[in-house]
Amino acid sequence: MIGAFMIKGLQPGPLVFMTCPDLIGSIFIGMLVANLLIMIFGVLAVKVFTLILKVPYGLLAAGIITFCFLGSFSMRNVMYDVWLMLIFGVVGYFMKKFDYPVAPMILGMVLGPLAEDKLLSSLISSRNDVTIFFTRPISCGMLVIALCFLLYPMVMGFLKKRQTVHRTLAENHHV
Repeated sequence: MIGAFMIKGLQPGPLVFMTCPDLIGSIFIGMLVANLLIMIFGVLAVKVFTLILKVPYGLLAAGIITFCFLGSFSMRNVMYDVWLMLIFGVVGYFMKKFDYPVAPMILGMVLGPLAEDKLLSSLISSRNDVTIFFTRPISCGMLVIALCFLLYPMVMGFLKKRQTVHRTLAENHHV
């Protein structure tokens, strides 16, 4: 939804309710109709979709990978897009392997251009002084919270491994 708002030139956020109230009503009605249709067609199509489960994994994976290559190349007919897709596929693999959620990365890709614009405007207003992000309490707090969320999985993994090592050493010592 946020991506669709940005494509249409709307600023996502609470101001949309004040600037375009007719659009918000249409969106709510559209979402209601879409959910009803999904429910109806979902019940009807459940038997057909269960047939996909009978397709061997190798064929299904080959088809998905083929469509990924075709889709990434067909957008602009440039091999750069295919290489970019492969790089993000590897990044996604390692994110899944190390238990990092993929959804925030996708959200970051959608909101990235908006964040970049706001970063540039704040740097221009501060005459390219980067310390504005650390000296202001709200921005500093947000950076600290983001850093905590980034480091949390690594710290918890380290503590879990350390606890396992200590438990193993204690069991070996008692034996």
